[in-house]
Amino acid sequence: MNILFDIGHPAHVHYYRNLAEELQSRGHELIWTVKDIPIARRLLDYYGFPYIVLSRKGSGLAAKAFRQILFDLNLLNICRRNKIDLAIGTSITITHLSVVSKVRSVFFEDDDDKVVPLSAWVGLPFASSVVSPDCLRGKQRRKDVIYYPGYHELAYLHPFRFSPDSGVLKIAGIKPGERYFIMRFNSFTAHHDAGVQGISLPLKI
Repeated sequence: MNILFDIGHPAHVHYYRNLAEELQSRGHELIWTVKDIPIARRLLDYYGFPYIVLSRKGSGLAAKAFRQILFDLNLLNICRRNKIDLAIGTSITITHLSVVSKVRSVFFEDDDDKVVPLSAWVGLPFASSVVSPDCLRGKQRRKDVIYYPGYHELAYLHPFRFSPDSGVLKIAGIKPGERYFIMRFNSFTAHHDAGVQGISLPLKI
């Protein structure tokens, strides 16, 4: 089977890499596509997955809508050239393939419909299958969602898959037993971030 993985966020590389390796070991042919996100590309390079780069994401709703049309057309052409049977991802682009082609799509969603209303209206209804953590049961309009007891992150952080490396603390200058915390910031450019403000630089400091 020819299978496509579409990456729209760096975390998705971690999320799908173990599944991809398992599918490859069973003889399936894989194609990776990725939005032009430098960190996502670095991760795909690190894990040795060859990929096709799509364009950058738009920054406003109008730009996102225009780029979405380009993503759809580009991915449709890629699927036709590579005779893709199945598309896997967390982007609405793969769901649109199921409408205009014979490509089946498996959409992995870990947000409820209220958090990502645009995706809930223009993405999820068109997916061949939707897979979600069971903590979202009752929070999605689709009645045929496949729920599982867990979280997306366990695909790469489960003890069967991940072993902590204490050497990373040394690289970060953290001594054994020393307390520390991690802060993660983003650019608030996703469609569901409209009207949301992040914390100021002084507050971060």
